[in-house]
Amino acid sequence: LIEWVRDTQTLKSVVTTEAVRANLGAGFMSELRQDYVEGMYKLAPEDGAKMYLRALKLAKYERQFVTNFRGVQQAVPADLLLRGVLSLCASPESYVTMRQRFATSLAV
Repeated sequence: LIEWVRDTQTLKSVVTTEAVRANLGAGFMSELRQDYVEGMYKLAPEDGAKMYLRALKLAKYERQFVTNFRGVQQAVPADLLLRGVLSLCASPESYVTMRQRFATSLAV
């Protein structure tokens, strides 16, 4: 699932495509990202990477940081990636092969 290898998709595109199929809306992932960034900005009003670094350094905001992340995480259906990967597979055998190769590539 590496973008520059022919006939592959990034994990982001697999999840986004599945979100559209699940009738969550075409902008669902963008909206979640925007909500997350706005929550981070409230903790550390900086731009870009400086915002993340500052929010992480400020230990007093750790609870809000985790709460913000979990809120976005809970908005995404737990099986969204699984459904996306299953939609790429033509048969149960191809799913097992894809899962095995993916696990092997993570282990390396």
